[in-house]
Amino acid sequence: FYACAKSPSTIAEWTFDTELATIIEPVSNDTTVFSCRAKQPEYLSGIEGQALRFDGNTTSLEHQWTKPIDLPVTISTWAAMETYPTHTAAFFSLTTHASEPAEWISAAVDNFGYLILGYRLDGQEEYLTSDVQLDKFKWMHVSLVVDDERIQLLLNGEMVLNVIVEVK
Repeated sequence: FYACAKSPSTIAEWTFDTELATIIEPVSNDTTVFSCRAKQPEYLSGIEGQALRFDGNTTSLEHQWTKPIDLPVTISTWAAMETYPTHTAAFFSLTTHASEPAEWISAAVDNFGYLILGYRLDGQEEYLTSDVQLDKFKWMHVSLVVDDERIQLLLNGEMVLNVIVEVK
């Protein structure tokens, strides 16, 4: 799970090879809050090293940047779904609380397994659904690419959704 901005360098990266609680992210040196309401987080073998099972309800990561993120930015993750969620569930979201209501951009999956690109920018809220249904029990690479003029959602390096919108 990593994020890149402006330059091709990584600005943050999370791995699950250690027991989690509150994490000091090693690239940005910022704190990431790990939340697990289950009795114990469930780990399994990942693409590389150890993976953490997110069930869409009890387990999450929240990272608050201490400095603004410059565009363009790419956020991506490796994921393998065992089931589709009962309601739309985000892989990740970028949120700014500089405006009220908050502006956000999100990469998600719906209850039928289709990728969704959602956003709220300048008071406009929109959800776009891809025609790509995710395979279950198969590792996939999901990426959200945001620049000044567009938002793209990629699956395994292939663009599945693209929206032209001004991102500030």
